[in-house]
Amino acid sequence: MSTEPILNIHNVSKRFETASGEITILENVSFAIMSGEKVAIIGPSGSGKSTLLSLIGLLDTPTTGNVTIAGRNIDLMTEKDMAYFRNKKIGFIFQSFELISAFSVSENISAPLDIGGKSIPDGALYKILTEVAMTNRADALSYTLSGGEKQRVAIARAMIHKPAIILADEPTGSLDRTTGERVLKLLLEAVAEHNTTLIIITHDENIANRMDRVFEIKNKGVYERN
Repeated sequence: MSTEPILNIHNVSKRFETASGEITILENVSFAIMSGEKVAIIGPSGSGKSTLLSLIGLLDTPTTGNVTIAGRNIDLMTEKDMAYFRNKKIGFIFQSFELISAFSVSENISAPLDIGGKSIPDGALYKILTEVAMTNRADALSYTLSGGEKQRVAIARAMIHKPAIILADEPTGSLDRTTGERVLKLLLEAVAEHNTTLIIITHDENIANRMDRVFEIKNKGVYERN
């Protein structure tokens, strides 16, 4: 594990304008995450977990404060820069899978590289298919897959371009416990294999307890649990 932070959040606040006035979701949040760490973010529904993940994933920008990822200050990035950076450095895994139904398993996995205009290195697709135990389903259309299979494809898609950070939003929330455990084990093995930083939103204490660190969102702040 590196001693250099892969993510630095400094005095970040996020506010939204609503019909009834301005609301503050996060206020003066500061923390750092090191390269290769596995981190859980917990907190009640509506506390700001998904908002925080959107800020880390460059899907949104803070109202005030600073976010630095892999040495890059997002304040200095254009929209085009952020799109390129997301595609190169960040992998996303969603509870709802977000696969393209008309695409095969292989096509879904290779999508981040295709979007980035990159070809798949020789053997890379087969290797990741093997890691997620989906070689026998490589040509299957995604709508024919089970929930567990879809999530395994989502993990492979997030890992194929070797991102610095994987952001996972309740990745096992829609799976039964046995399948969820299998998928989580696969995810943890994948990030360990590639020394990837994992930031995972979860309501499951069992999952949180398997991470290196746990952050809880409460009262608009983010606090590390001892």
